[in-house]
Amino acid sequence: MAFSQSIVIPDNLWLDSIFKNESGTYKLRDYKFEKLKYNNGTLSSTIRKFSTDNNPDVYCLIIHFTPPLESINYNAYFSYEQLIRLNTIISRLRDEVVPDFQLKPDYLENTMKKGDGNWVGYIIENDVIKWILRLRSTPTKFNDYEFSFEKEYITFFKRAQTKIESLMAGN
Repeated sequence: MAFSQSIVIPDNLWLDSIFKNESGTYKLRDYKFEKLKYNNGTLSSTIRKFSTDNNPDVYCLIIHFTPPLESINYNAYFSYEQLIRLNTIISRLRDEVVPDFQLKPDYLENTMKKGDGNWVGYIIENDVIKWILRLRSTPTKFNDYEFSFEKEYITFFKRAQTKIESLMAGN
């Protein structure tokens, strides 16, 4: 029995769409954020604040990654609004993982997908739960980062949301 379930979040936060046809002052500020450990390494991340004369501050989490056998660095963007929704969905995924595992499926995928193709979730295969972060490096190429430690993976996005809220409050 194979089963796949996903929720898609439209991606309405792209640099082009935020500041399209803008003129005037443009400012972006980066704050180094923590590293995210996965089974075969570490991903770095940044919290970015954008602002222009006509737009209030916009915040996002950026995960930096270099696919295996490549020397090009890529970035995956998660807006603050997407992080809020993502954390709600991750909480739901966390509640569903044990009941899904108890179904003893040959393959099961439960994910939250963004409109840009990046997704978070878990896969159950051969009686093993794999928490996955899939990041798109090109329109046709994806890189999966596997996490054995559910807590590290799940709480990373919540900590990013909390950090952005702290920055928004002026701390």
